[in-house]
Amino acid sequence: TVTYGTLAGAKKLFSKYDKSGDGTLDARELAGLIRKDLKISKADVSDGDIKALVAYAKDRGIRVMPEFE
Repeated sequence: TVTYGTLAGAKKLFSKYDKSGDGTLDARELAGLIRKDLKISKADVSDGDIKALVAYAKDRGIRVMPEFE
């Protein structure tokens, strides 16, 4: 059992969805994490919201988890 409340657990969860292995989550990868592990429905956070969040972060050079490096 992974405890996602720890840094090691967060890294494992991140790696589970980083299908490309590039150290980032694209909109599809992030949507998988949000839907499957966080159990947040499309009614609560739409795919469009996720795409907008990823685009916003990318446009501004925001790295959410720099401590993973």
